[in-house]
Amino acid sequence: MTTSDTATAPGHRHDNGPPDADPASPSASSPTDIGAICPAENATLPADPTSHISNADPAQPPPIPSSASKTTNESKSPPISSSPATVATSDLVLPPLASSRPNRTPARSPTGPQPPSSEGSTSLKPSDLPRTTSTIKESPLDPTTPEPPAPAKTESSPNSPSAPRLASGWLLLADVTVVASLLAFSFFVYKHYVATTARPDASPSPTVATSSRTENKAVVAPENTELAAEVIEVEKIDLVSLKAAEAKLHPLLVNKNVNNWHNHAALLIEIYALQQAWYGISTTEKAAKYLRITSENRDIPSLLGARAYWMITRGRSKRAIEHLKKNLQQHPDQAKMRHALGWALSDQRKYEEADKQLEIALRLQPKTPRFLLTRAENAYRSGDRVSSMRYLEQLLTIHTDPIAQAYLAALQAQTSSKLKRPCALLETLNQYEPANLGPRGQVLRLWATAEIALARGKLEAAQQSIQAVQSMVSFPPVWSTEARLHLVERHPKLAIEAYEQSLTLSPRYETLHWELARLEHTHNPRRGLAIVEQLRASHPNHAESSTFTLFFADNALHRQRWAQAEQYYRRAETLGAKAAAYLGFAKLEFAKDVQARRSARLRIIHRWIATALRENLEFPEAHDLAGHTLVWNFQLEEAQAAFEEAERWLKRLDRPLPQRLLWYDKVVKSLRKVRRRPQRERAKQLANDWEQRRATLLGTYSKETE
Repeated sequence: MTTSDTATAPGHRHDNGPPDADPASPSASSPTDIGAICPAENATLPADPTSHISNADPAQPPPIPSSASKTTNESKSPPISSSPATVATSDLVLPPLASSRPNRTPARSPTGPQPPSSEGSTSLKPSDLPRTTSTIKESPLDPTTPEPPAPAKTESSPNSPSAPRLASGWLLLADVTVVASLLAFSFFVYKHYVATTARPDASPSPTVATSSRTENKAVVAPENTELAAEVIEVEKIDLVSLKAAEAKLHPLLVNKNVNNWHNHAALLIEIYALQQAWYGISTTEKAAKYLRITSENRDIPSLLGARAYWMITRGRSKRAIEHLKKNLQQHPDQAKMRHALGWALSDQRKYEEADKQLEIALRLQPKTPRFLLTRAENAYRSGDRVSSMRYLEQLLTIHTDPIAQAYLAALQAQTSSKLKRPCALLETLNQYEPANLGPRGQVLRLWATAEIALARGKLEAAQQSIQAVQSMVSFPPVWSTEARLHLVERHPKLAIEAYEQSLTLSPRYETLHWELARLEHTHNPRRGLAIVEQLRASHPNHAESSTFTLFFADNALHRQRWAQAEQYYRRAETLGAKAAAYLGFAKLEFAKDVQARRSARLRIIHRWIATALRENLEFPEAHDLAGHTLVWNFQLEEAQAAFEEAERWLKRLDRPLPQRLLWYDKVVKSLRKVRRRPQRERAKQLANDWEQRRATLLGTYSKETE
C-alpha cells in the first residue's frame, strides 16, 4: 500500500476503503479431493505457439517461399491477441520456418540413417565413417595374387641348437612375472582399500567418505554384510523404509556380543528419532531402552550422533549443541554429527550457522536425503523459499519422500501461479495410505492441499483443510495460509491475529515474522518496526543487508520520517538494491506531496520511476506507483493505462493469485477516494471495472477446477 492510501488532500476522502464483501466462493470440497482443487491435465495447458506450423516430413525440406508466397503465409497466420493471457508472447516475432535456414538433414533411407553430407568438401573425413565394426570388412584377396609360401617345417633333435628352448624359457619367465605382479597388486588393494575400510563407528576422512558415498551407500566393514542393507534402508527416509529397517535391525540386536552391535543400536535410535520428528510417531519408550543399554559406550561416534538426534527430538537442542561441539573436536569428519548440529542450530533460530554445518555434512556424504530435507526446512524457516525449493528438488531426484513432496507443493503454490507441478505432487501424496504418512505427514498433506486450494481460488476448500490441520496438531505455517486467506477475503485484522497465533505456537519460523511485519506497515508501523528490530538483533551479520535496510526505509516512510527514509534508501542503493532504492525515492517524493496536500510533482516522481525501470524492467510495482500518482492528480485515463501495464506484468511474472487479488483491492481503494466532481463519476466507473476484473480472475481460477 502506498502513502496515497494513508493521507488526505483536497478533493479526496480518507476512509478505510469499501465495506467488507464476501468473495465469490466455490462450492465446498473435500480437503484432499484432488479433482476438486486441481484442474484436469489438459484444462490449463496454454495454447501451443507453434500450432500454425505444419508437421511436414523432416526428410523433405520445404521450399523457400518467394516474396509473394511469404506474404500469403503471413496473412494466414493467426493474429496475436492483446488480452492479458497472451501478454508474455505478444512481443515475439517468429521468423518463417522455411526461410530462416535451409534444412540440411538428408532424407533417411528405410534401412537406417545415412552419414551426414559435408558441404564444400569432396573427400570423406575419418569422423564421417561409421564407428561400428560390423560395417568394416576386409576386402577379399585377389584370386590372381599367388599365396605366400608356407614356412618350412623343421624337425628338432636332441643334438640341435637350443634356441627354441631358450625362447620358450623366456616366455615362461615372463608369464610367471605377470602372474606374480597381479597377485602382489591384488594383495596391496585388499590391504589398503578393503581390510582397512572404516566401519560405521570409525572416523573416515572427508575424501574417503565422499568417494564411498557416490551411490548413496554407507561404508561398512566386509565382515558385517548384514548391516549394509540396513544402512541403505535408513538413508531412505520415507516411513515405509524406516519401518522396514527397524524390523530388520531387531533380530541383529538380540545378542549383544555380535560385531557392531552398538552400530546397530545407534541406527535403531536414529530411526526412532526420525519417526518421531518427521512423522509424529511416538517412539519414546522404544528409544529409551537402547539409550540405557548403550549408556556405557558413549564415546563411539555412531552413538554420539544418535544420542544427539534424540536430544533434538525431545526438545533439548541447546544440550545437543554443547554435546556435539565438544565431540566434533575429536571426530570432525562425522557427517551425521554435523547434520545433528545443523538441525539443533536451526531449532535455536541460528539459521546461518545451521546451513554451514549442513553444507559440511553434505560434502562428507553427498546426496543424503535426510541432510537435504533438514537444509530445506532450515531455509524455509529463515525466509529463503527459493533455496528451500532448490534443496527439495535435489532430494526428490534422489529419493521419493512424501515430506519433501508436501513441502515443495506448498511452497510452489505460495510463490507462483503455475500449479501443474504442485497438483502433480499432491496427486502423488493422495495415493499414500494414512498409515504410511503418520500424523505429521497427514498434516503436511493437508497444508499442501490448503495452499493449492487458495492458489486456485477455492476459498472454501482451503478453509476446510486449514481447520482440519488446526484440529490435529499445532503447525505454525498453516496459520500463515489462514492469514493470507483472510487478506483475500478483505479481513486484515483477522489476518494479523492469525500471524500472531502462529508466532505464539513457535517462533522458529522467521518467514512468518517477516510476513507479519510487512502487513503491520499499513496498520501499526511501530509494531512492524519492533518485530524487525528483534530479527536484526538475532542476525548481527546481516544487520546491514539490503533486506533490512529497505524495510527500515519503508517503515520510516510510513511514519513520515523523511530524512531517515532517504538515508536508508541511499544505503540500499550502495548495497546493490538500486531498482528498489530508486522506486523508494519516488515514493518519498510522492509522500511529501500527499502530506503537503498538493498535486504530485509528476516530473520528479516519474523520473525516479523511469530510473528504477531501467535497472529492472520486470517491475510491476513501478507501474503501480505511477498509476497512484496519476490518480492523485486526477489524470484518470493515464492512471488506467499505468494500472493495466502493472496488471500485465503481474500476470507475466506468474505472481500468485492472492497477491494479484490484493493488488486489485489496492487499485479499487485508490480510485474510490476521488471526490472531485468532474472526475468522480469516471473514477467510480473505473473502480467498478477493476472490481469486475478481480471477480473475473477469481471466478476463472475457481471454474477451472469444477
